[in-house]
Amino acid sequence: MSTFGGYKPHVEEGAPSQPRSRPNLVLLGWLGAATVILATVSHYAHASPHSGASMSSSIRAQEAQTRTKPWELPLSEPLVIAHRGASAAMPELAPEAYKLAIEEGADSIECDILLTKDLRGICRHNPELDLSTNVRDQFGDRTTTKTIDGQNITGVFASDLTLAEVKQLRLVQPLPFRDQQYNGRFQVATMEEFLQIALDAPRTVAVHLEVKHPQYHNSLPQVKAAKTSIEQIVLDAMKQRGFAGPINSPQWLRRPSYLLCFDGSWLKKVAKLGSCIPRLLLLKGNVNELSPDGRSIPDLTSESSLDDFAKYIDVIGPGKGLLVRPVAAHNKTADVQKPEYQSTQLAEKLHSRGFQVHVYTFREEDVYRFPSLSVNEELDLLFKKLGVDGVISDSIAPLTAYLEHQDRSQWNMRLASAPARRPCP
Repeated sequence: MSTFGGYKPHVEEGAPSQPRSRPNLVLLGWLGAATVILATVSHYAHASPHSGASMSSSIRAQEAQTRTKPWELPLSEPLVIAHRGASAAMPELAPEAYKLAIEEGADSIECDILLTKDLRGICRHNPELDLSTNVRDQFGDRTTTKTIDGQNITGVFASDLTLAEVKQLRLVQPLPFRDQQYNGRFQVATMEEFLQIALDAPRTVAVHLEVKHPQYHNSLPQVKAAKTSIEQIVLDAMKQRGFAGPINSPQWLRRPSYLLCFDGSWLKKVAKLGSCIPRLLLLKGNVNELSPDGRSIPDLTSESSLDDFAKYIDVIGPGKGLLVRPVAAHNKTADVQKPEYQSTQLAEKLHSRGFQVHVYTFREEDVYRFPSLSVNEELDLLFKKLGVDGVISDSIAPLTAYLEHQDRSQWNMRLASAPARRPCP
């Protein structure tokens, strides 16, 4: 696995230098680099369907390096957003998973932020660390139960460990049907390390930074004692590294970023702090689920709510199940009922209101795709029928390979390239 910008992934002794059954993509040079050397490709033809990059997946990354302004994010086609890095191939949120996603052509990398006991931001999805690390082996005596967003959760929590303790942990792949060969080899990434990975890339790579459970974090005794907040900690880290707005401004195009949350009231609070970083409201994928601030999907997508969101939200991130509904269609050849999918008109409604749509989560495995659809059929549905502006995905190579074979003139990127619709303080 290559390194760039002085970043060297931490791999435990005895770990392979690069993933098996995966091409070694060595990204050469910086802004003007024009060559990607492909080597060790003999295993590619035997790679499992979800285990790694296609040989063509590097073309998109290579083109980004050689375009007229390689330091600016391309806005001519939908964004490929690496959900927790290349998390189908490696343990989620690992530094190495982010670097692999960049090598495979991702336009943006996504990190979920939690706070440690000493108020350091780390990249983890669940507030309890049990599922994706070996924390029980290291700190099993810290197991406790907490109530977070109305749910009782038992485990060892990031907020009860210092960063030094978190750095003793090693990551594991939580899904048993995904590649387990990297278990125990990678460390937890800090928020600062995550941001630096994007900055060290040989082309412009955006960051999607999702703040998890802000109400819980801001209620922590250590946060109150420090007279700070998770929003201030996150914004300070981003500001120090030059991530700013407004969206599509020259400064933003050089260091593009999005601030994500399921809690719309928290994003409104962030807006009042004067930050111009584009804000992305995530919507639960199940219409029956409530947001952390207790709002339903029908409420969040009502005309009055969207009018309010337009004042401080730039992008809406719905679960993909909110965008389509299955309808029966008779397959005469097979004499069976094969479901087809119609738009719920939510994507169209959001676009008509001026919101970009970054949908989540595409996963390559059959169990996660819409029933009866192949990989390319689902991508056709998302990109062509619904016209989404970005797809958040565990698997990067299928998306980059798909987009490389599409006519770029078909994409309507009017909203993605539009200037900010509100002034920046």
